Amino acid sequence: MRQLEELRLKVDNKSMSTKSPDSLNPHINPHINPHINPHSNPHSNPPTNGQINWLTHYQALARYNSWMNRKLFELAWDLDDSERRRDLHGFFKSLHGNLNHILVADTIWLRRLAAHSSDFKSLAAFLDEPALTQLDHEMFAEFRDLRNERYRVDGIIEALVFEDLKISQLGETLHYISTQGVKNNKALWLVLAHFFNHQTHHRGQATTLFSQLGVDFGSTDLAFMPGQGL
Repeated sequence: MRQLEELRLKVDNKSMSTKSPDSLNPHINPHINPHINPHSNPHSNPPTNGQINWLTHYQALARYNSWMNRKLFELAWDLDDSERRRDLHGFFKSLHGNLNHILVADTIWLRRLAAHSSDFKSLAAFLDEPALTQLDHEMFAEFRDLRNERYRVDGIIEALVFEDLKISQLGETLHYISTQGVKNNKALWLVLAHFFNHQTHHRGQATTLFSQLGVDFGSTDLAFMPGQGL
């Protein structure tokens, strides 16, 4: 067990030591967002009165999302564009297509959440953007731009769950129109659960594509995310 953990730490430290210059920019890197403590422990706000604190749960998932996205985008940055765009027969064909889709879906849901409540101040800018209807819509042709937008959006997601979202809102109903034009109503707590689950689902596919490209992506376990003390 000790050897396994030491290996995990070596892999994670290696990915951290090869950061590109842009990853030090607070405008595109959520881990140095001045409004968020990147080392905050999601267990520092424990459940009270024996009840689950759902905000703590979503905050942990938001931090996991940021950590995993940074890990995968840093690895993808070291690949040639031809490798990132190679058709490896994934859901969205290539690694670029897979990472692009996750951002498309996140953008769609964040825009819906922005329309739900003016309390979500961190999401206000999404209301000025056109609604996306294609799940394979190419957000950016250049990988650098895709990466920078990914980091920016991850900072917004953390701001949403750490600063804007109130536990009393989780029972509210989100009314929205699907990408097929169908009216839908979903509980907000379920929408957020789906939001984070969808990211993890497609990142799992991304790790398979990395494996096909011969890239070692290291640990992906939430419990071994930096700052957990495990």
